Amino acid sequence: GPMYCACWGDVNQDGHLDLYVGVRTGDNGYTGSNHLYMNNGDGTFTDQAIAMDVDAEGDPTLVSAFYDFDRDGDEDLYLGTDKGSGGFWKNRLYQNNGGTFTEITTQANAQAHIDCMGIAVGDVNFDGFYDLYLTNIMHGNKLLVHDGVGAYVDQTVPAGVGSYHVGWGTLFADFDNDTELDIYLCNMQGPNRLYRGSQTWPLVDEGPSANVDAAADVFCVAEGDVDGDGDIDLLVGNTNGRVHLYINNSPDLKSNNYARFNVVGNNGDLNQFAVGTCVDIVHGEKSQVRQVRSGTNYKTTSEYTLHFGLGDAAVIDSARVIYPGNTEIRHLSNIPANHEWTLYPTARLGDKDNNGRIDVWELREAIVARTGPGNPIEPGVEIYDMDGDFDIDNDDLAIMGLGTRTPTPKNIGHQHGP
Repeated sequence: GPMYCACWGDVNQDGHLDLYVGVRTGDNGYTGSNHLYMNNGDGTFTDQAIAMDVDAEGDPTLVSAFYDFDRDGDEDLYLGTDKGSGGFWKNRLYQNNGGTFTEITTQANAQAHIDCMGIAVGDVNFDGFYDLYLTNIMHGNKLLVHDGVGAYVDQTVPAGVGSYHVGWGTLFADFDNDTELDIYLCNMQGPNRLYRGSQTWPLVDEGPSANVDAAADVFCVAEGDVDGDGDIDLLVGNTNGRVHLYINNSPDLKSNNYARFNVVGNNGDLNQFAVGTCVDIVHGEKSQVRQVRSGTNYKTTSEYTLHFGLGDAAVIDSARVIYPGNTEIRHLSNIPANHEWTLYPTARLGDKDNNGRIDVWELREAIVARTGPGNPIEPGVEIYDMDGDFDIDNDDLAIMGLGTRTPTPKNIGHQHGP
């Protein structure tokens, strides 16, 4: 069938990435099903979409996204359905029950009868739950804000983000590092838009002043720090023209800080980018969350590095790294701003050469890197920070010297919810 979208996620938390493929059916004479290819761990996949009741047979699925809707540690599935404006088709939300799915579209108020062609996932109101921005044709896009209990509330009108053009790819990102998630969206007929994030609504479209509003047949967008200067750049593509790379030169960046995290998977897993991992941070009175995702946008995926704008905060007070399925939670503290950090699972701490043990040379290297309390480490030696407090002191060396990778109690635990 006509396959339009794909996204990756570890559905059953076995360390192997599974693949969901959406098939645009229904209005074109094809009545097939979507596919959920479960990774067998041996280089082969088995389609389990029908068995797991996520086939959405007959739906014109155009976009899809794995994300943790209920913050229970596993990846739920959202499907954006094209040609839904007439009311026959709808978007769908499937709750992951730890390896099986239940459709909760109606009770979660996630149906959105629209011509959905883009999905952005992010927490716009700092409550620890993921909100959705969905593009549409001229009837208007949708901003669905999680109520913190288990359902979405349509906040499109008060937020002023309907746009009312033919929208395609979209994403949330903090382009000015002020902690607020901005919304970028591609329009096929009309200017692209950049809504600057704020807790005061309606939001303002700053696309023209930011020079990212070029009107063309624009369909795809991806984000990442292309030039490595600590801010988010944009890559935008259209159907009959050149790809555009927008390098971020926002004047607000001079006064705002950031932190970036590369999350590493466990040794032996096929999920080496730790897709599905959530990172929650707290700085001052504010909390933020990001999730490592793959393939959530229209025919694109953004970088796997998690980017946080911190405003004037020079330090992240605390962070939780929640691996898929709540299989592991690392607790970190006192993380300096304006660096890109690598976050390792506990099983890989101290083991720089990844041979399954902590060798004498690695202990010696940690001794050389020792900083002491109150003197934070620099990027490159995070693997020796056994207790996650961003210094390397006698506590870390003692854990390494005992030949154990189990950090102190403050560094690991299990917890549900944001």
